[in-house]
Amino acid sequence: MNQNKLAALRKVMIGCQVDTLALSQACNFAWLTDGGSSHINVATDEGLASLVITQGKQYVVADNIETPRLKAEEPLAGWEFVVG
Repeated sequence: MNQNKLAALRKVMIGCQVDTLALSQACNFAWLTDGGSSHINVATDEGLASLVITQGKQYVVADNIETPRLKAEEPLAGWEFVVG
């Protein structure tokens, strides 16, 4: 997890009075996770997982099929998983 990017994002959230931010595009996932991949189909911008950021926590929201792959293959240490 890139703490600098996360801190900068949280600062912007405070300035915009946003309590919770959800990022679902694959490019945003890759940016915030320093190269993590949340997509399989390159014909769409949406990933198979989303990142949800609050001031105190950060979550990866994914289905029960994608979660094991993300945990094993992507740089997501420090992120809490929500399976849905």
